[in-house]
Amino acid sequence: MSIINNVLKDLESRSSHFKPIRVQSVGGVAATASNIMPGFLTFILLIVMGLFFWFYKASIQSSDTVIESVTSGTLINESEALKVSTFSEPEPKETTQKVTNKIIGMQFRESKDAISLGFSLHKKVVSYLKKRSNKEIIYYLKDIENEIIAPVILNNRWIKTLSMTAQVGGLDINIITWANVLVETQQTQVGEEIVWTITLRKIPDPIEIKSTASSHITQPVITDETTQLNDKTLSIDTVKVNKKETLVKLEIKATDNNSDTVRQLKKAQILIKQKKILSAENLLLGLLDSTQDMLARESLVLVYKQAQKRGRLNELVKESIKQYPNNNVFRTSHATSLFELNAYQRVIDFLLTQTELSAVQLALMGASYQRLDQHQTAADFYRKSLQIEATQPKNWIALGLSEEHNGNLKQALLAYRSATKQGNLNPKLTEFLEGRNRILEKVIN
Repeated sequence: MSIINNVLKDLESRSSHFKPIRVQSVGGVAATASNIMPGFLTFILLIVMGLFFWFYKASIQSSDTVIESVTSGTLINESEALKVSTFSEPEPKETTQKVTNKIIGMQFRESKDAISLGFSLHKKVVSYLKKRSNKEIIYYLKDIENEIIAPVILNNRWIKTLSMTAQVGGLDINIITWANVLVETQQTQVGEEIVWTITLRKIPDPIEIKSTASSHITQPVITDETTQLNDKTLSIDTVKVNKKETLVKLEIKATDNNSDTVRQLKKAQILIKQKKILSAENLLLGLLDSTQDMLARESLVLVYKQAQKRGRLNELVKESIKQYPNNNVFRTSHATSLFELNAYQRVIDFLLTQTELSAVQLALMGASYQRLDQHQTAADFYRKSLQIEATQPKNWIALGLSEEHNGNLKQALLAYRSATKQGNLNPKLTEFLEGRNRILEKVIN
């Protein structure tokens, strides 16, 4: 207890070091707050400006995300966005299927005006005319094997030779005739078997038609009166008109090979419109190397695009562009395949070898330059394409994107408005156009 008392006394004896704190008046505090306010407002303004700039940059970057859908749609003006293969890409591996269809028999039927060759099969077969000349006919039967031996034909007034040759995935039936004939094929079911029949018919002979006009027409005109004209007298004597029997010879020419191929080409084009791709393909393959070879190849390009048969399209275009190097259909298909491989510079180099470019090819050039971030050149090519074909809304959108990247906001807005006028856009592009138009209108105004 004494210790505690001593400590307390010691503390009481020490001098105090306390110093009072001076507090400013209320008026002084208010003055300090007013000096801070301008700096605070400046800071808030900078934040608002930064947010506005970030929002605008984000909207520009969002526009880049639709370039993929726009430029892919601007490549082809065709009705139809179709997948195109490339020359350099490997062909898809096709699963090999065991051939189950076979030729198990053959029958001849001959008459005065025709001869038929009936081949008995296990099931229906896909066939097409592979070659047709004056005296040679080759039919290709797909996915089939042969279990019979082609007969040796002697002293037949129709067929000179008949051969059956195995091919990869099928069979060729080659018939050489003594004279030009009409050809038709059909498949029928006889019992449990399918009979594929090829019929050769005699070409009709020219027809002579005798026509007899009115055998004898006599028209007497007799007058005893005289007519005075310019002080001259004219007298009319009896007039007799005779028509003799005449012989009219009409020669009806047989249907030639060219008209057959034209008719098959038109039929194939109708089948394409009806979406009967396989039937159209078979007809068109039979027209290769014929007088309608180029047109058949062009139609096959469309068939393979619709059927997405990349391997076959690859081979077809590769072969066709060698035979017809200036054909726009084959050149456009090749350029489109390069674009899909992201080989944009190769697209440009390939198309620049051509003196005149179509609207589709010009759009391909624009899309390639756009992907290479050369937007001024891209805009120039898109404008050239739209001068030829102005009804493509996706080309207008692509032009607007490049003009926006170039800083030409008014031109970009005009391009977007033109795309809106054309219509026929999917909801995603429609929404994109509405957003870009709103933003650009605010920025410009």
